[in-house]
Amino acid sequence: MATGDASEPRLAKSYPANVVLVVLTLFPGLINTSAIALAAPVIGRDLNVAPDVAASIPLISDAALAFGCILAAELTRRVESRTLFFWLLTVSVATSLASAFAPAFPVLLTAHVVHGLVAGMLFVVVLPPLLTNFKSDKLSATASVIVPCLFGAATLGPVIGGLVAAPGTWRSIFGVEVIVALVAMVLARSVLAKRDAQGADQPIDWFALIASALGSVLVYVGIGGLAGNDWRDPFASIPLVGGLVVYAALIVGEARKEHPLVPVRKLATSLALIGTIATVIGSSTFSALTQSFQLTLLRIDELDPRGTGFAFWPEFLTAVAAGYVFGKLVTTKWVAINGATGLVFIGVAAVLARAVSPVDAHSVGWLCLIAGFGAGLSVSPGLFLVALSFERALLGRAIALLNLFRLTGGFISAPGVEHTIGSRATTHLRALDPALDPQVADRVVRAFVTGRTMPRAESLEPLKQALAYGIDQAYAIVLVLAIVGVVLIAALLLAGNVKLRAPDLERFDEGQPALEAPALA
Repeated sequence: MATGDASEPRLAKSYPANVVLVVLTLFPGLINTSAIALAAPVIGRDLNVAPDVAASIPLISDAALAFGCILAAELTRRVESRTLFFWLLTVSVATSLASAFAPAFPVLLTAHVVHGLVAGMLFVVVLPPLLTNFKSDKLSATASVIVPCLFGAATLGPVIGGLVAAPGTWRSIFGVEVIVALVAMVLARSVLAKRDAQGADQPIDWFALIASALGSVLVYVGIGGLAGNDWRDPFASIPLVGGLVVYAALIVGEARKEHPLVPVRKLATSLALIGTIATVIGSSTFSALTQSFQLTLLRIDELDPRGTGFAFWPEFLTAVAAGYVFGKLVTTKWVAINGATGLVFIGVAAVLARAVSPVDAHSVGWLCLIAGFGAGLSVSPGLFLVALSFERALLGRAIALLNLFRLTGGFISAPGVEHTIGSRATTHLRALDPALDPQVADRVVRAFVTGRTMPRAESLEPLKQALAYGIDQAYAIVLVLAIVGVVLIAALLLAGNVKLRAPDLERFDEGQPALEAPALA
């Protein structure tokens, strides 16, 4: 258990109080992103913007969240963590209030950018202490709680989004966020002990900060433009490619440094690399499946946002189940292949979804049980492989890097699959009507997919048939990505001749890596 002195807050050593604080701090913001995505058409009408413009809110929020993780890795080296926590939570309350009373779309968008940035920083500030301040006897319980907390929050998003998808009602999300944040602030006074910053003697890593910020912005701009346009549109493809190149430069540049902000070399030469692969591919494939299901229900089945959101309610049950299972496995030799198992479940869900396509609300419910369980085993558990593979002093910075990868994969996936579906649907629509002009077909399909006003009157049946074809292709892509993830993990384990071993919990309690392996990359 955490050590301290008589001046520590009275609940600093209380494990339940620390868990509750993490949940209160992170849970609402994670629900927010996926809830707003489904309620975007209603928000757009209330604030007089197009549905696809309103849909950019969660996308830019996730981009800011990804950079916020890296920014927090630098700030925690220089600012005492308790003080930083209260600063960040105060800003979070202010942005939630601004969102709740936003009179115009630019206000809501600006508030969300700042809110996402703060949420990413809070992730790095509050989560690592829960993993390190308590001994290994709490590790299973932490895994069983954190998986439903992090992944389960995202699964509740569509349900909440459907519930509040009515004029003005969507503002209640932010009102609840304010209340929860204030409760967290009160609890934190009794829970958080002062932790001096570690690493203030190191120079500020401006390269990592600038590269991660620039990469996040470019990827956001590119993928946002790609969702409703052809890939040949330079305003979409150039920023996206540029952002990915900047991210690659970030990885290479940090790997070459002796004292990098984010420990790229250690990540690439440990079992944490396996957790990263499972987390990024699990997040991407699950986001793609969710987007495909939502498009089918909204456009082909013509369900309203509320009916669409409620179709996803079984996902939270699978998040709880996945947390329970992972809690039993995290201290065993099976922890290293847990993520690969999750990817198998996601692949199975993609195969079944294509078999019953087009899905309806009932089939989405049971498909979510399979895909959600797989995502629960692959997305959040990567954090624990990082925690078990790194020394305590580097854990926060390693988690920041993992989150940058995870969030980027997640927020690229949904618009990316939307773009792919639109492209394949356009091809199929032209096959149905060869006389249709290619550019007109593309504009009509992308307007139908994104909910924009149609450029001309069109019969919906051919569009629905074309969209169903495009979604079938998306399921195939999800399956391929899941297989690639499993193959990569297997190849790394075999190439490194890694024997499956349970974590050395004594070393974990000493703050040393509990899982060690030969260099994997």
